Amino acid sequence: MFKCGISEPSVSHVNLECYCCEGVCDDEADIAEAARRTVDDGQLRWIRERYRASAACENNRHMKNILKNSALALFAIAVSLVVAEIALRMEGRYQDLASQALVPSPAIWDRPVNRIESRAHPDLKVPIEIRFDSDGVRNHSETSTREKRHIIGFFGDSFVENRRVEDRFSFTSILDVATRPGARVVNYGVENYGLDQSYLRYKKYEKHDIHDVVYVFCENDLRDLYETGLTKMTDNGDIAFNVPTTNPVYRLIGRFHTTYLVISAYYKARELVNVLATGKSEWISVDWKQFLPEDYLARNQDEYAYGVTRDFLSLSPSPSTLQLSQKFLALLEKWKREVETSNRTFSVLVLPREIDDTVATKLFRNFDGNVVHSIGYFEPFQNDGHWNEYGNEKVAELILSEKIFPFHEKFKRIDVAKLKSDIDAYYNRLSR
Repeated sequence: MFKCGISEPSVSHVNLECYCCEGVCDDEADIAEAARRTVDDGQLRWIRERYRASAACENNRHMKNILKNSALALFAIAVSLVVAEIALRMEGRYQDLASQALVPSPAIWDRPVNRIESRAHPDLKVPIEIRFDSDGVRNHSETSTREKRHIIGFFGDSFVENRRVEDRFSFTSILDVATRPGARVVNYGVENYGLDQSYLRYKKYEKHDIHDVVYVFCENDLRDLYETGLTKMTDNGDIAFNVPTTNPVYRLIGRFHTTYLVISAYYKARELVNVLATGKSEWISVDWKQFLPEDYLARNQDEYAYGVTRDFLSLSPSPSTLQLSQKFLALLEKWKREVETSNRTFSVLVLPREIDDTVATKLFRNFDGNVVHSIGYFEPFQNDGHWNEYGNEKVAELILSEKIFPFHEKFKRIDVAKLKSDIDAYYNRLSR
């Protein structure tokens, strides 16, 4: 039975149109069959033309259906995203991330707000909780950093942030407990930060009620100044900072809570695949270095960076290293000057390792400021080069005893024996 309800098409144009125009002539075989049933060439040409028109018409209909279905799918996705965004905002999920937006940090990387992170203890292998408050500062107290008064702020790298020890055993928390009423000690440290980044962190929080600033110097801070490439010397000898460029697309999508929902879903899916493949549920880490600027990564891995400290300590440092050390001192002087102009005190605490003390002795030779050396007060982890709980206790004891610090009178004495006993008990309990 052919279309139009007829069992045998005639040779008339009308019936041939009925036979071919609605898709019965699907291929050349159908046209050949139609040709067998026709009696003149004109009718056959007409059939072929109708076949081509029908095929084009069918393609158009097919394309319209694709576009229609695609539009419906996109509309459904858009509605779902809007509904999800509204629900996430009402629930407050990812608010800490969306409130910051995906914008580059002037210091290359920074800390999140209202976030709890964890890291394994180098020796005991237990998780160490790290809390960041609404200001993006490591803070395990109930009072946000911006609400604290008469702050003694410590700035520096991983030795200050102390991500490897429980907060109660970090030297900043030990000092905070030892402050007299009214004063507070704040940990403004960020792992891997150098002098330039620590200065920028101070500028970020300079509206906090900071009364005293302590920059904790590490020997690799000279190298860090080269690697970051954030600064340059001006013609008048001042330090200028490079302004990072902002990607408007990242800035836009970073405001949506659904952006972080999709990212979370991606890593949960990866975890599920890993469980199905290996039978184990393992933390999927993100290599944060992949988000760093390419020029920073290039300097971070070049031969000069690895040899900066050795070159500086040599009898005849290269011109580039001498210029780097001059820039370092210029920035340190700039920071000190701005702090003291704000009626705050500025001090430098040199880490207690021999290499830190050696570099600082040469580097700060012409620095007109308060520099405190702490060599001999270092006690590291067995499986990590940072100071452990006992090392934190030692440096806290040093700071409390050093009258050279201008904030010395803001502290009261602490029970050192009890603190050491608490650390002993901590190790005994977790090392069983």
